[in-house]
Amino acid sequence: MRAFTPDFSISADGNDLTAAIRDRLLRLTIADQAGNTSDSVKIVLDDRDHAISLPRTGAELAISLGYKEDGLIDMGKWTVDEIELAGVPDTLTISAKAANMSRQPTKGGKADTLRSAKTRAWDNIAIADICKTIAHEHGYQARVADKYATGNPPAIGAPIPHLDQREESDLNFLTRLASDYGAVCKPVRDYLLFVERGTPISATGRVLDKVTIAPAGVTTWRASLADRGKYVAAIAHYHDHASAKRVPVRVGDASGVPVASVPGSFANEQAAHTAAAARLAALNRGATTLHLTMPGNALIASGSPLALSGFRAGVDGNYHATSVTHTLDAGGYKTTLQGEAA
Repeated sequence: MRAFTPDFSISADGNDLTAAIRDRLLRLTIADQAGNTSDSVKIVLDDRDHAISLPRTGAELAISLGYKEDGLIDMGKWTVDEIELAGVPDTLTISAKAANMSRQPTKGGKADTLRSAKTRAWDNIAIADICKTIAHEHGYQARVADKYATGNPPAIGAPIPHLDQREESDLNFLTRLASDYGAVCKPVRDYLLFVERGTPISATGRVLDKVTIAPAGVTTWRASLADRGKYVAAIAHYHDHASAKRVPVRVGDASGVPVASVPGSFANEQAAHTAAAARLAALNRGATTLHLTMPGNALIASGSPLALSGFRAGVDGNYHATSVTHTLDAGGYKTTLQGEAA
């Protein structure tokens, strides 16, 4: 069997630190979370003789991970937010968050971030234009899937009559909007993405290929088959201007129960249909969940499509990764992931 040698590279503010810390690295952990949760990095170093210069908080780290034989994979950029010193033995721990989650706006002069609460109203505006406005305020470029960017009523991309953002961060507001329209919103490098749920894009903007996994390629695995309530339908409403009535739109089983309800009213029938379908999918998502530990694979990220084959009936099939943790330490390089049936 071919041997693989785990490898890494780390730079801070453009200065390569790899050689200086290679024999001091005790553990490197990269936690890649789906959706709105901040991705994070933790680097634990042997601080014997206190020879390591303390990095500044706010320093930008660039990290790559993989194997010497196959080359390294870019794992993104990270902003140092905490330094911890401990002993005995003496250790230096550097914690960092995804760089794009702490970005400051390029204009305006105030320390406002995607996570700062705001109150404002959005009137007669399309989803794409909301994303572009918020992206510009925080120094991003908006990337919006075509279905949310174009069209006239009843298209999803058509202008929405009114939306309220009340004491809510821009990121939470966009995440809530994405949930209603079957999408995912996430800052990725220099971009603010608003794309259909299931679009496999990594934290570095890389399109994620499907990864096929067999029992021989994992260390441990666990699958949980649970009843999540099995909602058979969901209902959302839109305001019909012609009749001045609030009209229900049902998705799923035409007459069965239980039925979920989506709060609020939507701009048109198509938007209500999309919201109901997204709600139904979200409620039944996770009926089968997966937990895998395997030799390190830097190509797997949250959102990666997975195909399990050769495990057993009830487990084999398609999944997507919801949480991925890469760990490099004295025991080698391993990847731990959680996933849900696609």
